[in-house]
Amino acid sequence: MFGLGHLPADRHDFILPERRQTRRPDVRFHLAVLEPREWVSRLGVPVTRPSRIAIDLVEDREDPESIATVVADAIRGGHEPPALFADALRSVAHRLGLRRGEGLGSLRWLLDLIAAKEGPEWVEQAHHALLRAASRG
Repeated sequence: MFGLGHLPADRHDFILPERRQTRRPDVRFHLAVLEPREWVSRLGVPVTRPSRIAIDLVEDREDPESIATVVADAIRGGHEPPALFADALRSVAHRLGLRRGEGLGSLRWLLDLIAAKEGPEWVEQAHHALLRAASRG
């Protein structure tokens, strides 16, 4: 729905608040309740935000370079600012081999993987935004 990354769309994943099953091999349901900040309406369809997509890809053990491309495409396309990715990635940093809670480091590591030329600037933006948010309480 956002046109991010290069992953094949050979499977459709849906997050639902209650258990569902299907016999379709190309459809997978996940049981979860999303926070309002984790989804957005796009073309009239509720979809997870790019930062939530990144979390889901990490949890699915997708290739880190593919995840990094999704993140960079989302930031570059103005879909979400770098700070939202740094904040979201805190919950899965340990799955990327970093310390738990290391969201900013996860963002930096992913952007370094693909040598995103804007990477240092985005990490700096995220750092300042997170500092401002922390100072507000």
